[in-house]
Amino acid sequence: MTFKPIFNDKGGADKKNHDGNTNTRWEMSENVTTVPLAFTDEAYFTSKNKNKKNKKNDDDDDDEEEEEQQQDPMALPTDIPLKIREHWKTVRANKLRGGHNDVENDEDENKNPSCFKNRAQAELYHLASTYADISHTRRIPDISHLTHKKNKEDSTLRWRNQKDDELDAILIHALTHIHRTRNRVTKNNEKLSKKMKAGQEISIDDTPRDQGFARPTVLFLSPMRNVCGRAIMRFLKLCPNAHGRADAVNKLERLENDFLAGYSSDETSSDEDECDDDEDEELKRRKKKMQKKINRVTKKKKKYKTHVPLEYKELFRGNQDDHFRLGVKITKAAVRPFVDFFGADIVFASPLGIVTAMNDDISAADFLSAIELVIVDRCDVVAMQNWEHLETVLEKCNQLPKDTKDVDVNRCHEFHLNGAAACARQTIFLSQFETAEINATFNGSLCVNVEGKFRLRATKEKGVLGLVASPEDPRNLRKNQSDSLPNLISRQEFELVRVSKKNIKDADDIRFRHFAKAVLPRIRENPDQGQLIFCATYFEFVRVRNLLVDREVSFAINSEYIDIAEAARARTLFADGRKRCLLLSERAYFYQRRNIRGVNSVFFYSLPENPHFYAEVCAFMKNPAPARSHQGIGTKGTGGGGARGTKTTHALFTRLDALKLERICGTKRGRKMIQETKDVDAKDNDMFVFC
Repeated sequence: MTFKPIFNDKGGADKKNHDGNTNTRWEMSENVTTVPLAFTDEAYFTSKNKNKKNKKNDDDDDDEEEEEQQQDPMALPTDIPLKIREHWKTVRANKLRGGHNDVENDEDENKNPSCFKNRAQAELYHLASTYADISHTRRIPDISHLTHKKNKEDSTLRWRNQKDDELDAILIHALTHIHRTRNRVTKNNEKLSKKMKAGQEISIDDTPRDQGFARPTVLFLSPMRNVCGRAIMRFLKLCPNAHGRADAVNKLERLENDFLAGYSSDETSSDEDECDDDEDEELKRRKKKMQKKINRVTKKKKKYKTHVPLEYKELFRGNQDDHFRLGVKITKAAVRPFVDFFGADIVFASPLGIVTAMNDDISAADFLSAIELVIVDRCDVVAMQNWEHLETVLEKCNQLPKDTKDVDVNRCHEFHLNGAAACARQTIFLSQFETAEINATFNGSLCVNVEGKFRLRATKEKGVLGLVASPEDPRNLRKNQSDSLPNLISRQEFELVRVSKKNIKDADDIRFRHFAKAVLPRIRENPDQGQLIFCATYFEFVRVRNLLVDREVSFAINSEYIDIAEAARARTLFADGRKRCLLLSERAYFYQRRNIRGVNSVFFYSLPENPHFYAEVCAFMKNPAPARSHQGIGTKGTGGGGARGTKTTHALFTRLDALKLERICGTKRGRKMIQETKDVDAKDNDMFVFC
């Protein structure tokens, strides 16, 4: 499937992302049926009355201000129900009136409460409103709320002050879809009821086709409870039905305990939970009572090490359970969570939670038969769990149910009865970066929306090679001691393993044979200790582990399937020099960001998906080598560390690793490194060295 840019800027110019490191642009597929006006009119987001001057009198000023508000291009579209628009205005007004730090520092934010927060949020909603599939792979997690002084005084404010403009736009779209669906069904029910009371006969032709085989129409998939809990709370905040009376949200306390318990108890630093001595006794009593409930789930407080990145602290704060399901029903004046799935309007769940339910009962997936909108949040985290679970859920969506369960078939949509409901389902992927699994699912048979596809791509990546070569630690370790760091990484080697088009299916075997023939002898012949081998997948990890056992190499392992105590012992053996190599998997490092000491060289059997993992793993070589007292190991004058002034990394990559290489080395370098040459079957592989 081919995509072309759809930017409304002149010449399709790329736009700078808010992180300052990448340029992004929206692209659309060839089968897109509807393009929003925001992407066809170049001056759509330009205020029509912005440059008007020399106003005649005060009355004219007031009239022009009112007209400008009505014609504001950032205003919420009129296709959003008035009830939702008015509530959004209230939420935005309260946020602006609160004067948070994020509001003061955001220069691009629109101060009009009846408008979208910024242009990126408006563009995302306009695309979502076309009901085309969307792949948003530049959703950078916000961690600015972790450093706010106000949040340190009350740690429960952290998730409340977290910015998530992309998610807000998608949730507004989901609320609008639910509101339209229920209003259509309710109005048709009233019409049919009036006809029945009047004694009129209702024929099949007069029966409206306004529903599917089940009530749920929106499915929100999230990797963990804490991530989903923040999305649920944001959903309730934006939903007007959840406000207006004290009991508008049923079982709210249970909802917070199940999804957000322990979120505010985890610490980002040792001085983060400083309490105010002037707190009244009632507030202290309530905090103590809540802390007891939190301790039941978390057992103990988690204190992160200083070398752990803030992004990791934010992701793994609170309940990390990846097995959950929640049905939420929206009525006229209330929101009721914890309802049966067949009576819910939106279902919040994890892929694992739905898959296990389907394994227990074949008909458990019948509530997915009428899903019209699927939102997959944090796809990069889902890929670290099990991407096959997500594919299984998408495959089960919109299939004919095993049991109809009081469904009026005469009112079902024709495309549901014909088994073509998947072609009318909108799927939205939200991820931090683009991966091959996301592209394969998005462009494959699981996403066949007739409305087409839109995707947000990074057109210019800066890369992380500079972070590795700089004296500063990319994990913000020892900020004030950069001068005292040991030898810097002097060489970063990238070796291209050639794979022809005919042998593309055997790319993994070709990489393995090259590693066994060329790289492993280099590891064994190296007189220094501290050789770290990094594998991106567990299958590669098992393959390399069996090879090291067969070649009788002294090594220790750190994988996602070994015990935490055993992994700590392996790192100790490696740091002390009693093991020559340490085999590390990407998933193990993703879940346990442990500091590894004694690393002198890093060998990447395959590049990591997350570019920051490359910089952080290379930063292990910046750690001071421990004093090794093991006899017979170590060199003179190095304290047993084997550090001789040259810290090198060696990475293998193929043409199939283009996305990974682009994020690590940058767009320009990455394209040059994977360019095809005429002699594809050459014996010598290309070596790229960055010093």
